[in-house]
Amino acid sequence: MKIKTREDLAALRDKYRGDVVMRFVSDNPLTRTEVNVGVGECGLKNGARDTLKVFFDEVNNAKLTEKVSVIAVGCMSNTEHECETLEPMVEIKIPGKPVVRYKNVDAAAAKEIVKEHLVGGNVVAKLEV
Repeated sequence: MKIKTREDLAALRDKYRGDVVMRFVSDNPLTRTEVNVGVGECGLKNGARDTLKVFFDEVNNAKLTEKVSVIAVGCMSNTEHECETLEPMVEIKIPGKPVVRYKNVDAAAAKEIVKEHLVGGNVVAKLEV
């Protein structure tokens, strides 16, 4: 599905809303990891839709849905240059640890981030902003 209008974007949001809500439920939100995927205009233009889907799938496959929330957020770029060169961007927030921001997160990078960072506990330095 190509996003050409606001209605297309709303349809995409509605399609994934159940997954986002499901992954946000937690007994203790202070111990829950957040994966924020930038799906603003820049991110979507650069493939963030696929990145978001891969995070949903990989978090589910790794059986992390009780510990990890995958959340679609707006634009994560601070400048037009970042929009053109760093998107799609992803932010990992693990309670008690520094926030990590990743750049150019395509489907393969999303799989690597889940495996190395979320499961293994190691920051993927080559993708870090």
